[in-house]
Parts: sequence; structure tokens; C-alpha cells
Amino acid sequence: MIVALLPVRNGGEDLDGWFAGVRDVVDGVIALDDGSTDDTPTRLRAEPLVRQILTNPERPDESGWDDQDNRQRLLDAAVATDAEWVLWLDCDERLAPGDGLALRTFLEQDADPEEAYGFALYDQVAPGRFVAEPKWVYRVHDLRVGDALPRRRLHFPPVPTRVPRGRWLRTSLRIVHTGMATPTRRQARYHKYERADPDRRWQDDYEHLLVAPDETIPLPRRVTNKVVLGVHRGPAGPDLSVVVLAHNDREHIHAVVDSVMAQEVDGEFETVAVVSGEDGTAETLRDRGDIRVIDLGPSVSPGAARNAARNVVTGDFVVFVGSHVRLVPGSLAARLAAHRGGWAMVTGPLLDGSTGRAGRASFFLDHVASAPNRPRARLVGPPPRCSYVRFALERAAWFPDVRAGEDTAINDRLTRARFTAGFEPDAVEIYVPDVPDVATLWRKHRQRGQALARLRAEHGAPPVRLGVSYTSRRLRRTISHGIRHPDRWAFLRSLPLVVVGVLAARSGLVAGPSKRSAQGSDSGC
Repeated sequence: MIVALLPVRNGGEDLDGWFAGVRDVVDGVIALDDGSTDDTPTRLRAEPLVRQILTNPERPDESGWDDQDNRQRLLDAAVATDAEWVLWLDCDERLAPGDGLALRTFLEQDADPEEAYGFALYDQVAPGRFVAEPKWVYRVHDLRVGDALPRRRLHFPPVPTRVPRGRWLRTSLRIVHTGMATPTRRQARYHKYERADPDRRWQDDYEHLLVAPDETIPLPRRVTNKVVLGVHRGPAGPDLSVVVLAHNDREHIHAVVDSVMAQEVDGEFETVAVVSGEDGTAETLRDRGDIRVIDLGPSVSPGAARNAARNVVTGDFVVFVGSHVRLVPGSLAARLAAHRGGWAMVTGPLLDGSTGRAGRASFFLDHVASAPNRPRARLVGPPPRCSYVRFALERAAWFPDVRAGEDTAINDRLTRARFTAGFEPDAVEIYVPDVPDVATLWRKHRQRGQALARLRAEHGAPPVRLGVSYTSRRLRRTISHGIRHPDRWAFLRSLPLVVVGVLAARSGLVAGPSKRSAQGSDSGC
């Protein structure tokens, strides 16, 4: 049995929607009317779902509000029932569409009574618009005799003190908070706390309640069909799957695998190498004995390699690592934490590990926007070089079978499907491009242009205007990022060869797709 606990004061305008949202989720409601002066008591008595109503004497405003005492009384009343689980949901909060059924199924089948469960709470700030970054609130736990809440009058998580902080787990479920949806409601919320906490004893400031955020988004979808993020029930796989992509990379492969194996994460991760080519890369990896190897034969595209990996990995989240990439310590842990925080796609800074001018120019051409001085933030457009929640990959169909741009196509598809993406500044990687000279620079970026032409022709990628407009637009964009890059002087010294690379890409676009655009594995990206 699941019971919802509702502390409410003057919630008459919200209660009809609140009851409609929990009616199919909980078996009963215990409410506490905290001295309302509107029709809240009448509405509570008229609702068949309400099993018990606790009351406080009527008072004119929120002065003297003791949220801890109210919630403790509700919890004590719940313990006296036959309920097994508690859901705390305030009257201006709603479970997001579809999440109520997922919650009930989870509590009936898989929930652990030793744990408390958290929700991503999205403040609604206008019709259909929400804050970009949710708050995490912990609202579900089991019931036991003697349960006590933290001794704090206001602003505390309603989780019994017996549940250690390490057993508070985030879920993929969302709560919509309507108490900030209009300027009038924001003003009312501000004045409520101004009266309840005039000395700012329980929070330093409430002015932020009056300000609507500059960035708003539609309510994000759930990023996974699992309820608990990063925690497995029964025979499920690890938290994270790391896929190393390699094509004829025997010279480089041990360095990237060593950088992966040295990572430490809060959970488990598996490492899978997807290898093609004929230089013995697969054999040298098998000799290590610490990594699973999938040998795809002489030549496949990066898209085909990613698809082969997608068929076998079992982690909740999937990271693709090219053989010309090295992970810095802490990179995987930061990426995993960002995913558990709610982002379906996570990217991070890429540092230049090249040693020559041509390699440096190639780095800036491909990765100048992934600078290490960017803040942690939600991204609006498709991210580059990202990791994924596996559920998103399963929703995105297959990576295109092309030499370059296969992840760009998938990331664009997921962004349009409203999967969230974020930049995590601690998920740092080092890129060591295999571009020793100008001839290699030209060949590589011409092949990238041909691969983009193939994406346009066969996979519905947006059209690209050729000629002078393509060259000037790409140069403007690259230079705009480059002059803000922490290593801007290296960028400026590389600018002549950056221009060469852009001209090479344009040449490939004009030439159109070739058979080579679908072969080989450009594993450094």
C-alpha cells in the first residue's frame, strides 16, 4: 500500500489537480490542514481518497509555520496505518505525465526499503515552460515505527534520519512545481517565506523567488525507462560501458586502454574494444586479457563499429572513446555523475595532444568548440563527441554507415527528440591526432567533406551551401571559437593550415561521396 502525505494551507485552487494526479498512484491520502482560511478543509473532506485529516488552528498568515512538526505528525499518522510506502507531494506539485504509473510499478516490484528515492523537480515559470536545470528532491521512502524527520523547522528533505545519505538514490522520475508558474504566484511564494522566516534563520535569501529565469525549456522527457539511475536490480549489467574504437591502431591502442583502465568510478564499468584492420590490433588487445575484443575484420566504418558495440554493451550509460583519445583521471566519474544528474548526452573538454603544426590545425578544425574554460551547462543544440544513456541509443535507430559524422547525425536526432545534453567540464579528454603533415591534413578533411556529402545524400542530413559561403561560414565559426580558446595564440599560429583544412572539406563536399567515405575507422573522433 502506498500513501501520499499532504501538508497544505490555503490550497483550494490546487487540490483538484493534485488529487487527479495521484488518484491512480496511491491507495490513500493523509492530509494536514495548516490553519487554512479558504475552502481547503471542505475540499479535503469531500475527497474519497483522503483517509485522515489532521488540523492546526486557523491563523491569518504563515507566521509561526513549523513544517517539521506538520510533517512529523503526518508521518506518525501514516505509521499507524497498513501503508508500506510514503510519497510526499505538496499541493502545488504534480508527478509528470507517465511517471506516476512508473513509480507505482517500481514500488510494487523493485523498490528497496533500505533506500529513499529522489525526483527531478522542475519549476514551471510560464505555460508549458520550465527551468532548464531541475532541483533534486527526495520524496519516497518506506514506513517504520519510530521514524523521525530532521529537526529543522523549514527547508529540509522529508526523509527519516535512519536512512543514510548514501542510500538516497536519484530516479528518472520528475515532479512539476506549479508554485512559480506566474508572477502572481511567485510574489505569493516570496511573501509566504518572508512571513514564515523574517529573520532569514532557515535560508539566507528569498529574493530569487521573484525572478523568472532567462532560459526556459519544455518539460524534458524521461531519459530512460529505468526508474533508478545507475543502480541495478538482479542480473542487470554495469553502470557504464566504455567502448574503444580502433582501426589499424596497434601503435596507439595500449595508451588509450590504459587511460580507461586507470579510471575510478562510483559503480562498475565494462570495457569493450571494437576493432577493424589488419595490423594485429585485435591480437595485441586479446593478449592483455583485461578487455573484451570484437574484431570486425579488415575495414568497417565508425558508424558500423558503433552499431556493433551497441548490440553487446550492457551498461546504463555508454561512452565511445577513439584510439587517439586519452582520458584524464576522473573523466569517467564526472561523466557518470552528469548522466545520473539527468543528462541523456554528456560532452566535455578536449585538450590538444598534438606535436606538430598540421595536427594542431586538425585539432582546432574539429574540436575548437570543446574548450576547457566552458562552464557546466545544459546545451541547446546537438553536442559533439558525447556519451549516452543507453535508452537514448536504443530510441535513436542506428548510426549511419559513414566514415565521419555518424555521431553528429545521431546527436541531432536525439536533440530533436528532446533528449537533454550537457557540458561537464570535469569530463576531460586529450586528443592526439595522427596528422603528421599537410598532405595528411588535406586528405583527412577532404574525406570528412565526402562523408558529409554522403550523409546528405543517403541519411537526410541538412543541406550544406557550397562555394564561398561554406568556406566563409565555417571559417567565421572556427575563428570565433578559436580567439576565445585558452590556447588562442596556438590557434592563431595554426590559422593558415586551418584554412587549408576548410578548403579540403569543401573540396570533399563538391566531389561528393565516394566508396572510401564509408570505409576505415576514423577512431580519433
